[in-house]
Amino acid sequence: MTNKQIRRGAWLLVSGGTAMLAGAIVNKGVAAGWRAYADEDPPARPWRGAKWGKAVLWTAASAAVASVGELAAKDLAAAGWKHAMKRLPPTK
Repeated sequence: MTNKQIRRGAWLLVSGGTAMLAGAIVNKGVAAGWRAYADEDPPARPWRGAKWGKAVLWTAASAAVASVGELAAKDLAAAGWKHAMKRLPPTK
């Protein structure tokens, strides 16, 4: 195994772990935000039995927050990698 392959594998572990952690945080955060806004639990299955307005709002809010969380996680992982390894993360 070459150093490049080892660095690539390590980067995949670091970025994957960061993404999983960010996903858990984002999931809890968006659910808490919904509870504060709507004073009820978020729709478990918005496509079944929820009113269209609530379903669309929940879907849009969770997608927007998830996208921002993903970008922040990637940025944080890359910054941590650069600080620790003194180089940018591998791209390919």
